[in-house]
Amino acid sequence: GHDTAAGMCLKHPVHSQAAIYLQESGREKEVICGGALISPKYIITTAQCVSGIRRKTHPARLFSVRLGDVDLHSTDGDTHAIDVDVKTIHKHPRYNGSTYSNNVALLELSKEVPFSQFVRPVCLPLGEISRKNLTGIQAFVVGWDYSPYDERSSDHLQVGHVTIWEDADCREVYRSFVIDLKTQLCAGDRRGGPGPCPISVGGPLVHRLDGRYYLLGLVSFGYPCGYTTHPDIYSRITGHLDWIQGILN
Repeated sequence: GHDTAAGMCLKHPVHSQAAIYLQESGREKEVICGGALISPKYIITTAQCVSGIRRKTHPARLFSVRLGDVDLHSTDGDTHAIDVDVKTIHKHPRYNGSTYSNNVALLELSKEVPFSQFVRPVCLPLGEISRKNLTGIQAFVVGWDYSPYDERSSDHLQVGHVTIWEDADCREVYRSFVIDLKTQLCAGDRRGGPGPCPISVGGPLVHRLDGRYYLLGLVSFGYPCGYTTHPDIYSRITGHLDWIQGILN
């Protein structure tokens, strides 16, 4: 149950990282998004990752997930990596593809994933951390730094450091865009370095507290690299806990 997962979610932010693959008919299987393992049978990612043209949900059979792999193109035959098929997709019923509000989905795996020193879940922000004011805290964002337009892009897992912005500042910067602060949050690098630009959509935003890594957000969308005045927008996990737990339980 939840407690065993909670007891396991310790070590390091990369151990819950999932690479989400889509195999469309007549095309090669490719990584389209990141996600995070939150229980032996569930991956969390964004709703846009499972949506195709006209925002229709792709069939679950087109997806698979890889866990425990930090380098997607390494040919060393990564012994720690686990590949699992997706059985069911749960997309948030109020996902809005124009504003990205409620941009969250759960992938139910075809079988339970055994936890190990390389594969373990991230903690959901339950209890004390769900009430914490997140403004100004340091968090990590995890994902593959791949970009279809950049030869130098890397298939090696990247961990970037970002600061969570004040809600009012977030709203001010994105004046022309409707930000729903119950289900979204802003994070970026205040010092003016580029944010996690090509880091995969769906990638987890995590915060370390008392030796555990808690999932605070998922990469939802942002500005192109170099717009350091604009933070990236993340799906806010605390705004979706009831929905997530309703499916997990």
